[in-house]
Amino acid sequence: MEYLLLVLSTITAAGKSVIFKRIGTDSSSSRQLFRSNMITYIVASLIPIAAAGFNFSKWINMSSYSFGMSFVFAACIVFTYVTQMRAMALGTASSTLLVYSCGFLIPIFYGAIFLDEKISLVQIFSIFILLGALILIINPEKNGKFSVKWLVVSLMSMCGTGTTAVCQKIHQRSEFASEFPMMLALAFIISAAVVLIILPFIPAKKEDKSITKKDIGTASLSGFFVGVVNLLNLSLAGKVPAVILFPTYNIGSIILSGIICAFMFKEKNTKKQIIGFIIGCVAILLIGLF
Repeated sequence: MEYLLLVLSTITAAGKSVIFKRIGTDSSSSRQLFRSNMITYIVASLIPIAAAGFNFSKWINMSSYSFGMSFVFAACIVFTYVTQMRAMALGTASSTLLVYSCGFLIPIFYGAIFLDEKISLVQIFSIFILLGALILIINPEKNGKFSVKWLVVSLMSMCGTGTTAVCQKIHQRSEFASEFPMMLALAFIISAAVVLIILPFIPAKKEDKSITKKDIGTASLSGFFVGVVNLLNLSLAGKVPAVILFPTYNIGSIILSGIICAFMFKEKNTKKQIIGFIIGCVAILLIGLF
């Protein structure tokens, strides 16, 4: 059953990335992007609420620690998903997702520095391999174009997902770890509220468009994927060995997303980028295995 959930989580993560690509591409202005994010967060909050059987007493009795952490988590969520959507619109899915996935290095270093968790020599070597792969990806062919904006936004999304993982790690090591679903739901609600507050202050532009039923449907589907993938990963973290969970989820979702986006959005990667992508996946596999 756990491995079936792992496959489902990988597919859901790929679906989330594809929808993020669509939202980022369709959003011609910051107002549209934030508006789509608000809908995403509202729908995502319903997933953990439904998983808890709509038992709102759990939220009423939630500890002040989890309540406070939900605000930190919400800030990470907004920052991560907004930058990921924008990065997906600026570059190819495979390259963006590989950079984004490098965020797992942040909790690894956090664990090594603050929690005395060990990093093996193979992992250190693999990190350098991964950096080499990123150089191939961001280094264009002769006469090729390179987007500094894409790189900056991709690195921002990488830092966002890494920081989010650290927040999860901190909360899961506390005595209130069982409250994570409630914290997650509240974090999504807070995220939606933050975006709602920010929206009026974003300058209106000529390219702004009125929200359509299609926009609402796409953002709602995005919210469904976001909510489900977070719940599945939380459940799998304590049931599936990290040596299987980490490589399968990360590499599987990257490859599947890249293939789908290549067909849907007619994306093309250079030879260097393809080589860098393959090397990067191998490096991620080694880090997860060792």
